[in-house]
Amino acid sequence: MTVNTIRIGIAQVPQTDNIGTNLGKVLEYIEKAGGQGVEFLCFPETHLAGYRAGILAPGAPCDADALKHATDTVRAHCAQYTVGVIVGTETPKPGGKPPGAMFSQLTTGFGASATCSPSTPPPLPPSYRAGCSSPGTR
Repeated sequence: MTVNTIRIGIAQVPQTDNIGTNLGKVLEYIEKAGGQGVEFLCFPETHLAGYRAGILAPGAPCDADALKHATDTVRAHCAQYTVGVIVGTETPKPGGKPPGAMFSQLTTGFGASATCSPSTPPPLPPSYRAGCSSPGTR
């Protein structure tokens, strides 16, 4: 019997209210993880956008363009360093209704890529089918 293992890393990184700054930390930690043989790296809830309790104002608008740039950049970095990630982000609400976003996650790496909202689990490769958690569900 063959047992497959995955080396998982947890990135406990500071968050700011600036998507560019938060993205910089994600890229830095992907590079570190790749150099240490980590295959899958986990970041905090809403890390890219900044947490809406104590960091980002609850009613602040969701910067959809900056988040799209950030997620595209994360995907490319994951491919370059052969590291899969799950990183907290936001998905703009239709019509920009306050708070303007829903919590979501970007899961990417090893040829799979998905953004999942709290109600939609991502399609992950078979070796990563541990599940997708969202606030209040698991």
